[in-house]
Amino acid sequence: MPPYKVLFLCDDCVASAPVLEALRIGGFRLRIAHSFHQVSAHRGERPDVIVILSPHHANAWIARLKLLAGVPAPVVLLCSGSEPLTNMPPPVDAVCHTESLKSVLSAVLLAASSSSVPVQMLYPPLVAGYRPI
Repeated sequence: MPPYKVLFLCDDCVASAPVLEALRIGGFRLRIAHSFHQVSAHRGERPDVIVILSPHHANAWIARLKLLAGVPAPVVLLCSGSEPLTNMPPPVDAVCHTESLKSVLSAVLLAASSSSVPVQMLYPPLVAGYRPI
């Protein structure tokens, strides 16, 4: 596996720690942003996949990325517990739960390795009210 570049967006350092550790162990090269201002610092970088751990702010993260240069990579949205998505789910390529780090790694690897091909949606049973785009 090549060392895929992941732009990881999260506003909760505690919730992101296990996921970040799993991605590091999985061999991914990580760039991390915890705020909109930090996203700007990654302007011009071309990640292989964007991972967002913040369903309630996902639309805002994606809008910021589009303002900077368009969403240049597949987007994987991570949810925790029974955290519901909003009524307007963000335009993402995959959705999975942080409780299964193996499924997170699989979704990120699939998205990174097929960045030129649409990624199949993963529908977690715990995400209430999610509808495909």
